[in-house]
Amino acid sequence: MAHVAAERGGLPRGFRLWELADAKGRTVAHMAAERGGLPPGFSSWTLADADGRTVAHEALERGDLPDGLDLRGACANGKAEARTKGKRPPRSEPGGLPDAPDLMHMTDAAGTAVAHLAARRGCLPDDFDDWELRDADGVSVAHFAAARGTLPEGFGRWGLADRRGRTVAHAAAAEVRLPEGFDLWELADGEGETVAHLAASRGRLPVGFDRWSLANVRGWTVAHAAAFRGRLPAGFGQWHLTDGFGETVAHALARHADLPAGFGLWHLTDREGVSVAHLAAARGRLPDAFGAWFIADRLGRTVAHAAAVAGNLPEGIGLWDLKDSEGKSVAHYAALCDRLPEGFGLWHLADAKGSTVAHLAARKGKLPDDFDRWEMKDAKGVSVAHAAAVFGHLPPGFDRWHIRDGEGRSVAHEEAMRRKLPEGFGMWRMRDRQGVTVAHVAAAYGTLPEGFDLWKLRDFSGRTVAHAAGYGFVRRLPTEPLWRRAVPAWHRAAVAGRAGRRTRRPTGASGRRKAGGTPRTPQWSPS
Repeated sequence: MAHVAAERGGLPRGFRLWELADAKGRTVAHMAAERGGLPPGFSSWTLADADGRTVAHEALERGDLPDGLDLRGACANGKAEARTKGKRPPRSEPGGLPDAPDLMHMTDAAGTAVAHLAARRGCLPDDFDDWELRDADGVSVAHFAAARGTLPEGFGRWGLADRRGRTVAHAAAAEVRLPEGFDLWELADGEGETVAHLAASRGRLPVGFDRWSLANVRGWTVAHAAAFRGRLPAGFGQWHLTDGFGETVAHALARHADLPAGFGLWHLTDREGVSVAHLAAARGRLPDAFGAWFIADRLGRTVAHAAAVAGNLPEGIGLWDLKDSEGKSVAHYAALCDRLPEGFGLWHLADAKGSTVAHLAARKGKLPDDFDRWEMKDAKGVSVAHAAAVFGHLPPGFDRWHIRDGEGRSVAHEEAMRRKLPEGFGMWRMRDRQGVTVAHVAAAYGTLPEGFDLWKLRDFSGRTVAHAAGYGFVRRLPTEPLWRRAVPAWHRAAVAGRAGRRTRRPTGASGRRKAGGTPRTPQWSPS
């Protein structure tokens, strides 16, 4: 009943049976501490459950300890009240009473001492000095206190590290500003990250810090760490510092923040030849008066190309025909990323393979409504109309079905392979170089309209449209329901009958093949 009352916060005043434990070893005091219901003047902080977890552990995790409680001296005198799982408390001498445990050092089964929780809550006793006390992960009390900013003045054990090599200085730099006069910036954790890198990324370096070239194991300098977060100080000038990948501090800042006013080292490049200007252009961070659009990387891509990809090319700049090493213009890059401006008119610009800007826009369905240059072809003879048909972007009312590619296929052939041609289409007899008509293609792909009647139309090999619908002589076979709906019953039966006569083999009187093999069902069989 006491456990239920403690869980509901209904213990009476003057209750003293705090050590009553349930089957799992949890006392009434544990239940009350978990709900924040311990009374003022409570003193049995060392009561422990079967896992060694004391009442102080529960209370510290909630932060509900009474004000002014001296945790270190809570059980300095008297008999220990610990309950341990399967172990007897230590004795000071044979036959004597158990020694009084130090509450700060009482540890639960997970390796967490009361001191760790007290340091995390910022309520360590003033005279606490066991900073190396560690939990199961090797994290010391000093780490918790450093992260809280409650280390005492004059603390000097900054190099104390946990199992991952993370020092007390790292823990402090990640959460608070290190004390004035701290100079152990080169302390590194297990991954080679120094205290200076961590403080720089959090913007907690002191004024006048000058060790910007300090690098970690990957060559990443402190200046790069600060630039990555946009936290370089005003007046910084060491833009040429390079990391292990050949990227300068200016590159790191251009990726994530605006470069300072008056910056002029736009030509700085990394190992791939990408300049600072390329990165700034791709993020729209170039100044209004920028003019070095012709800076190119190793593939010939200029700053104008980078700006066009992001849609950051200024209006009226007139650099659409600027090309990279593959012949792709700035306009090609913009078309690939749907960044062409309204009123664009240089659709004829072609790359080294003859593919025009119009071809790219047609594949994306981004051609303007008044576009009329459908006959433009690339080096393989593919027209803009073919490109639009392949991706399903032909406009409503399109009527230039006769345009042919390099292999003689018309736009109508291309459209019939993917979707039904518009209502009223009448160019079913149009052929490619092999004599295949649009009707043959539509029949094979199941896109013939209802009421189609040109079933006897033949290609150069004598195959009719009905053959195409029934047997699918092109690359993909139509599903059976499609061709059965498309072909009249009389023609389907005639084709099937001819096929049966061609494959029929002579049989004997018994209904079996003369040469042996699989038996044939006799004609008189009831089945």
